[in-house]
Amino acid sequence: MAVPSGRISRRQWVLILILVPVALLFFRKRVAVLLPAFPTQSMLQEEAALREKRETQVRKLEERVALQDEEMAAVRDLAAPFWRIDDRSVARQKGVIQNEVNKLLARANIRGVDYQVMNPKRNELPGRVHVYEIEVTVNITASMREIGRVLAEIDRAPHLLTWNQCSIAPYNLREPNKVRLTGTLSALVLSADAAEVVFGRTEDAG
Repeated sequence: MAVPSGRISRRQWVLILILVPVALLFFRKRVAVLLPAFPTQSMLQEEAALREKRETQVRKLEERVALQDEEMAAVRDLAAPFWRIDDRSVARQKGVIQNEVNKLLARANIRGVDYQVMNPKRNELPGRVHVYEIEVTVNITASMREIGRVLAEIDRAPHLLTWNQCSIAPYNLREPNKVRLTGTLSALVLSADAAEVVFGRTEDAG
C-alpha cells in the first residue's frame, strides 16, 4: 500500500527509533571526551592566581637583583683606589709596584735626575685578609720644580699611592738649587681573589 506524500512510513519510524539512541550515545561519548578540555571557572581562577604569584616572584627577584647590583657598585667604588695585581708571587707583586712608581717618575720628565726606587716589601695589614700593602723607598735629588712634578705625577697615579714617610732637605751647600727627597711610598693592593669577586677579573697594576 502506497504511503501518501509527506507522511512517514512505519519502516522509517522504526529506523528513527533505532538511530536516535545510537546518535545520542555517540554524542554523549564525544562530549565526555571534549568536556575536560574546556576550562571551568575554578580552573581559570587557579590559573590566574598562579600567574599572579609567578609575576610577584619575578618582580621580587628583579628588585633583589637590582639591589645587589647597587650594593656591588658601591663596593666597586670603595675598592677603586686599591691596586689590583693578578699575580700570587710576592716577588712579582713587589716588582709590579716598583715598576709603576718608576713609570710615574719617568712621566714627570726628570731625565738626568738622580733617583732610586728600591727596597720593595710587602706588609700584611692587621685584621685585613683581602688587602695588603707594598712599600717602596724613593730617593730623588733634583730641583724643587722637578720634585714638584714628581709629587704631581704621584697624585695623578691610577690608584692610590701614599707617602708613609717623606722628607725634603737641601742637598748640599755647593748645589743650592738641588734638594734631596727621601720617602716611602705605600700602595694598598686588593688580593687577586677579592678583585675577581668585586670586578669580575683581576688586572696587573690597575
